[in-house]
Amino acid sequence: VTDTDQSTEIPQLSTLLAAPLREVVQEASQVINQPFQVSQIVRFDGCPAEETLCGNIGGVYWPETEIGGESRQPCPCGVSSTTFEDLDLVATRECIGDFATGAIWSVPECSNCNLTGPTRILCELMIDSGAQLANALVTITNNTEEFMPEDVALSADLLQGISASEIQNDIDVSTDILVTVDQLTNAPADTLGESQQSANTSGRILGIIQTVTENVPLEGNETLQFVGESFGLQVQTVMVDPDTPLVPDLSSIADSIANN
Repeated sequence: VTDTDQSTEIPQLSTLLAAPLREVVQEASQVINQPFQVSQIVRFDGCPAEETLCGNIGGVYWPETEIGGESRQPCPCGVSSTTFEDLDLVATRECIGDFATGAIWSVPECSNCNLTGPTRILCELMIDSGAQLANALVTITNNTEEFMPEDVALSADLLQGISASEIQNDIDVSTDILVTVDQLTNAPADTLGESQQSANTSGRILGIIQTVTENVPLEGNETLQFVGESFGLQVQTVMVDPDTPLVPDLSSIADSIANN
């Protein structure tokens, strides 16, 4: 704390400590009629929050951690919602030091975050969207023999990232999504099982198929027919006469049955 009346920005070294300390300083300034300002806040009992590069995709944010504690953070992968921690793709870092000399971060352990093969390619696709993304997924999932559980989960993340409006604007996007889903089912059974257990992949893929069927751009009596190796799907719009009730008149049906 300094006794200067010049405003000094508070470094973002400890957001948890900044607010209460500012209040204490302001109260003290009023009591002694001396304009104090906070010039720096440094944690003594723990390591401050910071972000470092980790692995070959991006950075990891390390939250404030107490001395002797370990921080475990998912490996960076674009804006993926997949919980890498459940798949053991995590970076770790210890807050070392003591209360005499202060806390200090150890060197991050990022070996799990040096992503290779399909995982790295899928992470790099996180910046794509729409038709470009859908087409790229068809290519990468063409051979799923070497897919790991995280690759199936990432593919589901990317498919979910294709918006309904992007599907409505291009029927090819719908077809590419269905092809990708069909190709994903060719991944090894144990890979699909682990991905389902850790990231609910099967449930999310079913939701993706439903999104396609609800938004595929069809006009009149047009039909989208897809036949893959693992499943088939047909979507058709049906023109309904507004004067024809969608629910049959059950009393008329009953009378007809009785008369026959």
